[in-house]
Amino acid sequence: MQDQVDTQVESKVSSEHSPWQVSQLSKSLKDWIEKLGRVWVEGELQQIQLRGANIFGSIRDLDVENSIEVHAFDAAGVEIEAGLKQGDRVVALLQPQFWAKNGKLTMRILKM
Repeated sequence: MQDQVDTQVESKVSSEHSPWQVSQLSKSLKDWIEKLGRVWVEGELQQIQLRGANIFGSIRDLDVENSIEVHAFDAAGVEIEAGLKQGDRVVALLQPQFWAKNGKLTMRILKM
């Protein structure tokens, strides 16, 4: 049985006749995500790449098939254990970041 969308459900913040601009939605998401603050997470390090002083990669959940993208710009100011490699189990302090321009959510590494 396919999920059916209930077209009678109304939005709490906008309407068909008064819709939000994409920029308004993006700003609201960014503001809400920034309120979350820093979060400690545990997972498996995947797809780690160093590009100059920047780090890009992902951390995968240990139990279910979920992952998050992580990054550190100018990694010199970030506490990252030396010698980490793909497949390592890590605990990381992350700061969620929402990029309003493209609607992408990533996590900035503060410590790992």
